[in-house]
Amino acid sequence: MTQAPGRKFLLVTGILYVIFGGIAIFTSASGIASASFWDLVLPTASGMSWNLYYSFTLIAALFQLLIGIMGIINRDKLEKASLLRIFGFADIGFVVVAAIMGMLIFSGALGGATAFFSLGVGVVLPILYIIGAQKNLAAQ
Repeated sequence: MTQAPGRKFLLVTGILYVIFGGIAIFTSASGIASASFWDLVLPTASGMSWNLYYSFTLIAALFQLLIGIMGIINRDKLEKASLLRIFGFADIGFVVVAAIMGMLIFSGALGGATAFFSLGVGVVLPILYIIGAQKNLAAQ
């Protein structure tokens, strides 16, 4: 049996996905619980609802938890590499959409700067995840 060359990438990124996904689930659920309050107290310039934003981030967090678990479980399975790579690209899509929503909901220069920073940092983990999956795919 061939050892999977991307297993360490997938293990480390998978663990980080589980940790950050779990934290994001908690913060998104808290945000949903308080979204109606924030819609009244701090309406957004774009008119986007805080509830919509936090609902999307909850879905993204659940997805990140899922791909973290999938990466950990399937790190040594070369036949799962293409699926894991697709998950990595899908997560980049979630990061981009969340950054755009962040720019819309957090008005002003600080909101835009924060969204761009989040976009830059947010793609690092999926790229490392994709590298691990790609190494496994190349070993097939």
